[in-house]
Amino acid sequence: MPAVNWVERGSAMPGNTAARYHILWGTGRELVQTVSDRLRSHPKRGRLTLLHRHRVTRLIVEDGTVAGCSGVDLGRDQTFEIRADRTVVASGGINGSEAQVRRHWPSGWPEAPGIILNGANPLSDGNVHQAVAEAGGCLDHLSDMWNYAAGIPHPQPHFDGHGLSLIPCKSALWLTPDGEPVGPAPMVTGYDTREMCRQVAAHPYTWQVLNWKIATKELAISGAEHNPRIVKHQLFRFLGDTLFGNRRLVRQMLGESAEFLADDNLESLARQMNRLAGNDRIDPGRLRSLVAHCDRVLVDPARQAGDPRVQRILRARQWRPDALRTCKFQAVNDSRAGPFIAIQLRFISRKSLGGIRTDLRCRVLAPDGSPVPGLYAVGEAAGFGGGGASGKRSLEGTFLSGCILTARKAAAGILAVA
Repeated sequence: MPAVNWVERGSAMPGNTAARYHILWGTGRELVQTVSDRLRSHPKRGRLTLLHRHRVTRLIVEDGTVAGCSGVDLGRDQTFEIRADRTVVASGGINGSEAQVRRHWPSGWPEAPGIILNGANPLSDGNVHQAVAEAGGCLDHLSDMWNYAAGIPHPQPHFDGHGLSLIPCKSALWLTPDGEPVGPAPMVTGYDTREMCRQVAAHPYTWQVLNWKIATKELAISGAEHNPRIVKHQLFRFLGDTLFGNRRLVRQMLGESAEFLADDNLESLARQMNRLAGNDRIDPGRLRSLVAHCDRVLVDPARQAGDPRVQRILRARQWRPDALRTCKFQAVNDSRAGPFIAIQLRFISRKSLGGIRTDLRCRVLAPDGSPVPGLYAVGEAAGFGGGGASGKRSLEGTFLSGCILTARKAAAGILAVA
C-alpha cells in the first residue's frame, strides 16, 4: 500500500526505529487471489491439489517420521488421509480460541477480563499445534500473544464472539469503567501495544470519549470488510478519506454498533454510557471535568510539555503519514466538532507470537533440539519464525514478511534434501 506507518515506537523500552509498510494494498483478499493465480498458472500446476474445507486433526507418524496427516472433510463430513515425504504446517496461531488465550495468559498480568472478543479465525484454535506436540515437536512462547486493547463486537458476527479490532483514536480520552483515565502509561496508540493491552486487561471494558471531528480523522478498523477503498484499489477515494475524514465509516459504526454512542451534550452522553454498561459508574460532572482539563492542556504550552499523552501525540505528528491521521490538538468539547462520541471497548485476541519451535531451515524441533523427521512449520504457526522470533513485542509491520521468509526457508530446505 502506498503509505508507510511508524508503529510500535516503544515507551519504557525501544521499539521500531524506522517506519514500515504496514498495510497490504488490496488487503488479505488481494494476497490470497495473487497466490491462487500464481499457483494455477504455475508450469507444474498439474502436480498441485487444493483441498478446501479439509481440517487436519492428526499427523501420521511412522517409525519416528511424520508421513502425512489426516482429518475431516467438512464438505462431505468424512475423514481423509494424505501421505507425503515432507509435511509443512501453516495453520496459523492459537488466538482464534478464547480457551487457548486464557490458558496461556501472560504471567504477571491482571486476571483476564470476563469477555475476550475473537479478532482471529476460530479455526486457528491450536489443535494442529497439539498434533505437532503429539508427533514429538516442541511448542514455545505460547504466552507471547499480540492482542489488542480496542475491540467491539462485530455488528453482524460471522461466529460466536466475533470482534472487530479498532485502531483507537490518539486524541480521544481513554477511560476506565469508573470514568477515570486508564494508566499509568498514556494510552496513545502507536507506541507499546503490549503495555496498552496489559493496562486495559485490568478492566472488564474501557471507554474512549471523543467527538465527530476526531473520529472521522483518526478512527480506523482492521480488516478488508471496513476498508473498501483499499480492497478496491480506490487510491483517490482513500486519500480523500484520509485528508477530509472518513465520514462513511463513522456513520456506519454509529448506525450499526451498539457500542458507539453519540450526543450533543456530555451529561446526556454519560447517561447513555451508564445505560449501555448497566450501571451508574460514569459521573457526568466528573466526565465534564476530565474533558475540560484535557482540553485546557492542549492550549497551554507549559502544560503540554509536562503531559505524556500530549507529547506522544506531538511525536506521532512529526511523521507525515501519522500527521495525516492525527488531529492537531483537537479539543473534545468543541462546538464546531460535535457531536460527542463514546465507544465501549473490550480486549480482543489477534495473533500468536509464539508457536512451534523450528530451526533456520524451518524444520520442527523436538524438546531436545533435534529435528522431527519429515515435519516443517512456517508463518504464524511457528511464531513467525523459530517459535518466537519477534519476542514479546512484535515490530508491527513484520507479520507478512515473517510468513514469506519462513515459507521460502522451508522450501529451500526441502529442495536441498530432495
